[in-house]
Amino acid sequence: MHESPSCWKIWRVASLQNHHRALELPGHVETHTPESTHPTHEQITRTSLEAHQTLMTVNPDNVARFKDVTQFLAEDLKTLGKDA
Repeated sequence: MHESPSCWKIWRVASLQNHHRALELPGHVETHTPESTHPTHEQITRTSLEAHQTLMTVNPDNVARFKDVTQFLAEDLKTLGKDA
C-alpha cells in the first residue's frame, strides 16, 4: 500500500510527539510568551527546532531521542525558506 507524503508526515510528527512523554527537563525551565497568537508554520518550526536543540544541550541523553526530530525540523525550515 502506497501512502501519500502528507500521511507519512502526519505519522512521523505523531510518533515524534511520543518522545515528549519521556522528557527529562532540568530544574529550571525558561518560558517565553509567543510573539503572535497566529504564528506562521515557519515560526512554529523554528521554535520547535530551537526547543529540541536546547533539550539536547541540557541533557545529553536527549541527543539520541531528538536527533531525528531536529534533522526533520531543519530540513522543513530549508524547504520553507525556498518557498519564500
